Amino acid sequence: MKKPTFITLTTRRTVLTAGNVRRLRGWFTKLRHRKLWIALCGIYQIELGTIDDLNMCNLHIHAIVDSEYMPQNLLSAAWRDISGNFIVYVERCSSVDGALRYLTQHMGKVIADPRFAELVNGALHDTRLVQGFGDLNTEDLDMGDPVCPFCHAVGSVITAYDELWYDCTERGNDYG
Repeated sequence: MKKPTFITLTTRRTVLTAGNVRRLRGWFTKLRHRKLWIALCGIYQIELGTIDDLNMCNLHIHAIVDSEYMPQNLLSAAWRDISGNFIVYVERCSSVDGALRYLTQHMGKVIADPRFAELVNGALHDTRLVQGFGDLNTEDLDMGDPVCPFCHAVGSVITAYDELWYDCTERGNDYG
């Protein structure tokens, strides 16, 4: 990336469901098809905010895009038009490596309360939480697959906000 820009797109608190996660991804796709979107490529990550007792959280996307600066007010207006949400953060990155480290640190956030492990697993099952777009393929980043420290299964990590949970056969799928 020659001109990396970090973008966060946030939703209002909503019930955590697989449908709402798909909806968020669809909104982001629509945003990328708007005329104001001038990024040639990028990578994004879906993150969950803190889950409450009503199973609600604020879903959001963190993205690193290769782009001339896109004005926050224009992105906010487009995001509001597409999703009904309006919280958008835009910042020019000083380095792709630093931005990528920030993006991937969110992947290590974990669930604070084990009561929500099943909810998170259901909502995120078969969901790609990190995805490249445009001219960028996530395979080019050589991020590697997550590996469970208990059973060493590849791709077994379920991540969310305050703890790490593993879909681990060694530990009886207890998610802890």
